[in-house]
This record gives sequence, structure tokens and C-alpha cells, in this order.
Amino acid sequence: MKLKSIRLISLAVCLFVVHQSWSQGFAVKPFSWNTAYKEYAPVFYEDGIVFCSNRKSEVFKTVTDHEEAFLTDLYFVSIGSDGKSGKPEIFSGELASSVNEGPLVFTTSGDTMYFTANVRQEFRKREANPLAIWMSVKAQGKWTAPVLADFCSEDDGYDVAHPALSPSGKWLIFSSNMPGGYGGSDLYVSAFGANGWSRPHNLGPTINTDQSELFPYFDSKGRLYFATNGRHDREDLDIYFTALLDNDQWANPVAMGEPINSEFDDFGVVIDPSGEHGLFSSNRSGGTDNIFEFSYEFPVFPNCEEIAKPPLCYLIEEEKIVKNDTLPLIYEWDFGDGTTARGLSVEHCFPGVGEYEVSLNLYDTITGLQYARVSELYVPIEAINRPYITAVDTILVGDTLLLDSKESTLSNFDLDNYYWDFGDGTHLANATALHSYDTPGTYRVVLGALSTPFNGGVQRSCAYKDIHVVEIMDPFEGIVAAQPEFIPLVTRSAGRLEHNVKAELQKRMYYVEFKNSDTPIALNDPFFERVNYEITERYVEQDSSFRYSVGEAGEISKLYHIYQNLLDSGYREMLVKEEFVKVFDDEVRKRGFYYPDSVKAAMNREINRFADILFDYNSHVIQKQSYKNLDYMARVLNAETSLRLSIKAHTDNTGSDDFNKELSIDRATAVVEYLESKGIDRTRLVWEGLGNDFPVASNDTEEGRALNRRVEFELLFEEVRDDQGASESMR
Repeated sequence: MKLKSIRLISLAVCLFVVHQSWSQGFAVKPFSWNTAYKEYAPVFYEDGIVFCSNRKSEVFKTVTDHEEAFLTDLYFVSIGSDGKSGKPEIFSGELASSVNEGPLVFTTSGDTMYFTANVRQEFRKREANPLAIWMSVKAQGKWTAPVLADFCSEDDGYDVAHPALSPSGKWLIFSSNMPGGYGGSDLYVSAFGANGWSRPHNLGPTINTDQSELFPYFDSKGRLYFATNGRHDREDLDIYFTALLDNDQWANPVAMGEPINSEFDDFGVVIDPSGEHGLFSSNRSGGTDNIFEFSYEFPVFPNCEEIAKPPLCYLIEEEKIVKNDTLPLIYEWDFGDGTTARGLSVEHCFPGVGEYEVSLNLYDTITGLQYARVSELYVPIEAINRPYITAVDTILVGDTLLLDSKESTLSNFDLDNYYWDFGDGTHLANATALHSYDTPGTYRVVLGALSTPFNGGVQRSCAYKDIHVVEIMDPFEGIVAAQPEFIPLVTRSAGRLEHNVKAELQKRMYYVEFKNSDTPIALNDPFFERVNYEITERYVEQDSSFRYSVGEAGEISKLYHIYQNLLDSGYREMLVKEEFVKVFDDEVRKRGFYYPDSVKAAMNREINRFADILFDYNSHVIQKQSYKNLDYMARVLNAETSLRLSIKAHTDNTGSDDFNKELSIDRATAVVEYLESKGIDRTRLVWEGLGNDFPVASNDTEEGRALNRRVEFELLFEEVRDDQGASESMR
């Protein structure tokens, strides 16, 4: 192919399948009506194909160009429903002329066409006659005399060719060697508006190179295809495709690859609406441009999983609370989705994917006011990122099955299209499908999804559903609806620390909060005049608020008389709250945490009861029987988020000092990595390996060496105290 004689491909309304490996699934063969002359730039039109050729016409006088080569005309060949083609004929006598008529594009309605032809109809041989884009309209079955496109002129002095229309018909992209480009022929775009086609703009360096870009073509999804010789180290043309991204920038073009592209010129691709067949042009057969057919096998989606939805139904219960029927209080769950349910143990199905803050509250049946928030739970329900098939499980032979992909979740990539494999050898590319089966049996329907093209290629995902096809439907089929499985959930109030911790560490305390303020309130403020109890001020760092409360009890019910007294005194913002860390304090907290030394010592004694961590011999691999002790450490750290943990690993004196030092470091690191796997942030952990430098017993005996092989833990307390220490109190 000579690049100087510019050629063009048109738009066809089609569904094109993008896939990762172009070399898989394609079969290519020459078009049946190829000749020794040129045939190229096929376009689907009505029930056939329009293409360009310089073959001799049996109807019109055939003329030659200044190189004595026959000029090109537009030909039409019909394609029957059986795939057989008729005999090529001149497409339109009205458009045939003594100059070249080349590649074209039809509007979606088929009644307007843009095509490439020389700008002057009458000229002398060897006189420059650039290419231009012409427009013709079909009226009463005939094509009107062509007129130049708005952006073309007989005086341009450069080529304008290869029109391609976007699916909306609002953009026309073409190839031109007009001045100001990046080199060779570039792709330009013109937009259609109230005043016709706009002044063209270059598509820019993402698309254009210092060589030539030719044969633009839009598919029905808005993807742009073109041929270029500027993206590899050969002079031949290859076909590339790209897509417009959300930021109105073009994605980096991707080559179609073999067997579409070859070591010869390959250009002008078009695909039929099924997405399984197409045509392109190439000079791979003897150096003459010819048309080739390709057929595409449906995308393969291996290793599909069965369709699944995230679990939505849960059994939510609070086992640590003893119900008290002597007070006018009722328990009510708030599921964070606008619904509630009464009781300590409830079953609930959430409406869908989301993050839900669930709480168990106590309400006063007399006033209807909330008395206490007993426990709370965060329930994240995440989508399962794969296609989902919405369809019945069982149908009769011959009945129509409706399948839908609307409940799919594919948030991990931008969807291009869905592909159905019905398990009986038939396929369809669409978001929904209607299908029937002629034979009873179980058919595995696969729903595949491919992403839009991006710089790294494409992504794929799939799922399957088994469809049972029967001759006689069970009369009880579908009468009994499947019951949801309720998954048990654990509430926060089940304990911040493990239940086998000493009593002083697992104790709970409750108080009645009756005021929340963004700024501190003096405790002798008139607001507190009606309060007949000692008032405690707390500063909450999470929301920088000051909380005021009265009373203290180990059970929620024992504060009801205080709650009632505040209610009678005119207060309305009361809420009984639980304090977990308060049990470690001998003083009232204000603006931070305070741990008395006696409590620190008690907590560290407790934590080191679980310090018996065993490793494999001369290894840092933790033995499985030690997991339960490390799990306890993780639960403590997850519960007490203000604490950090020091980890020190020791060895005996067996082996060299350097070996023992490295071994102890590796063992300390292994403990850190295990805790990190349980949700502990590494920044809360301080660790070191001390080798055999700090024995606690003689290394002369096995018993002593066993004591020296140890891991020591220490809770680190980072305290923030107000200068005044404990808050003031009053009656």
C-alpha cells in the first residue's frame, strides 16, 4: 500500500468485543470477492457491504490516474441470510465520476453519507488534486449530487479524508496532512452544531505520532479504531484502538495484535452487530490491498465462582445482660438502617451493602425517652465484586428464561459489557437475556464481564448459576421460600478484655450523663443548681466535648432512681453510659487517661501470665499452642486503644552470641507480625531482641536455660492529664 493514496474506513453500528489476548479466538480468511485489483475499506450498509475498488467496471467507462492505475469506485455486494454474497456492483451511478471515490461512512439512519474523493472533478493529469470529504443525501431512492463538507475547500492544498462518525453523530473524525500536525497524516475532529461542522482540532499526541494515522472508525460503544505506522519500528500499518476516559482524555492506544495485525499493512476494521464477525483490509496477500473476514470466538471466562451475595441476615444478641422486669424499661435494637426491634436477641436482615452502626438501647416506657445505650456494634457489609445472575432456578423445557445482570457488583473496574454462555453452546453479549432450552437437564449459565480498555489492557470477571430444565414442574416448587441463614454477631458490651482477666480488670461501671457541651461549664454554674448528686466532668478527646454526669453503679438498673430524679428536676438529656476504663482509676478522669501505679502493676502482672510463647528449635516460627496467648494480647490491645506494648525476646547461651542475637530479633519480629495480623497497628508495638545478655537463671542447667528462653511483655501507658488532676465536685 502506498501511504500517499490515502484510504478510509467507515463507521458501522456494531458491538465489538474487547479482550486481553487478540491472538486467541480469531479465524481470518480472504473475502470471497477479492480480485487482482484493490479492494479495501468495507462498510456495512443495509443487507450488504460497500467497499472501495479499482477493478474494471462493466457498466461505466474505466479511467486511470497519472500513474496509469485505475481510479477507485464504490461497490456494493449483498450478503444473504445464509452468509452467501451476491455479485459486486457499482454502489451508485449518481456518485461515480472520473476521479477517485474512496472510503465512506453512513449516518445511523443510512440516508446520509460522507465519502472521500478528489477535490476537483475536472483536472489534467499530473495536476495536484488533493482528497476531500464530500456529503450526499439519499432522496427518493437516489443519492444527491455531493457537496464539500463544511471544513473542506478546493483551495486547501492538502488532503482531508477518512471520515468516521461517532455513535451520536456529533463528532466527525478524519485523517489529514494539513499543516501544524505532528507528522505525516494526523487525526482531527470536527463537532456538529447549529452552524454545521466546526473548525477541526487535532486529537493530540496521545493519538497522533510523527508518522501517519489513518482510517479512523467508531464502534457503537464510542471506541475509536485507527491504523498507524508510528507505534512500532516497521513501516507497515497496524490497527489500534482507544477510548475516551472520564476526564475527556484519550486512553493510550492498544494494538489489536495478531492475526488482525501482521507484518504487512493492516487497516480499516469493521465489526457486525453480533460482535462475532468483522472485516478489515490488508495487503498481506501478494502486496495488493484486499478485504479479509474474521470471526471471533466468544470470550472465555475460566475459573468462575458460583453467584453469591454478601450475607445480609444476622442473629444479634446481648448475652451479658440480665433482664430486669421490675423497672419500666424495654430493650430495643437500632440497626442503623432506619429499623428497630425489641428484645435482647433478635434476627435482622440488612437492606444491602453498607456500613451499619447497630446499638442496643433501653427506653423508659413511661416517658418514651432513651434511658441507656447498653451496647453497640459496627457491621460492615461489603459487596462481592463479581457478576450476579438474576434468574429462576428451574424452568420447563421450551419456556423462556429471563436472565438479568442488574444485581452485579463490579466496583473494581469500569464495565464494558456482559457476556452470557447458556451452557448449551449458545452465547449472547448483552446486560439481559432471554433464552429457552429444548432438552431437560442442568445447564451451567456463565455470566462474564469485561472492562473498558485502559492503559494496562482489560479486566474480566465471571460467575455461574445452574439452571434446571424439567419436563414436568414439581407442584410444590417455590411454595416454601428459602429461609435466610442468620449469622451470629457479637456486641461490644460482651467485654473489652478477656473474661478470665482478674475481677478488678473486667469490672464495669455505669453513670448517668445529663449534659454534653463543646466548652467547659463551671460546676457552680446555675445550670447545675437542681442536681442533688456529686457531678463529674469528663473530657472526650474523640469529639472534643465536655460531658457531665452523676452517679456510679455496677448495674444499669441501679441508676434508675437517679435518672428519675433528674427527670423530675427538669433535665431531659439524660443517658446512662458505660465506662470501661474507669475501673482502672482511683481518681476521676479529666481531659485524658490516668492509671495509678498499682493498677499498672496489676495489668502487667496479668498480661505476663500469657507470656509463655514457644518457638520451633533454633527457629523464629511460633508454635501453634502459643497462638491462644498471643490472641489474648491482641484482644487486650484492641480493647485498650490508648496502650502500647513492649516486646523483648531472650535466648539462652546455646550457640554463638551473634546467632542468639539474630534469633531473638527474629522471634520478637515474629510476635509483632502475628499481632499485626490480628489488627494491631505496628506503631503501637515496641520490640527488641536481646540475645543471651539478660539471663534470669543459670545457663548451666536445662531448667535454667528454659527460663532464659522467654518473651517479656510490658504495657506502656501514655498519660495525658489536666494540670488540676482530678476534677472538682459539688453537691
